[in-house]
Amino acid sequence: MDTTVSGIGAVVVAELRAAGYMESTVGQYAKTIKALTEFASGGLDPVWWTQGQAACAV
Repeated sequence: MDTTVSGIGAVVVAELRAAGYMESTVGQYAKTIKALTEFASGGLDPVWWTQGQAACAV
């Protein structure tokens, strides 16, 4: 599962950069994707997620 999340995340980040998004925006997406990858691999405690963070990740 984490390969799928990180693979899709890499494509999303690359497309955001290609579309000219600000690096601060791209960085926030990359940070969220990294957390989702850790969560999918079982390495992140779900308590870490607040309701707002979970909503932003969807």
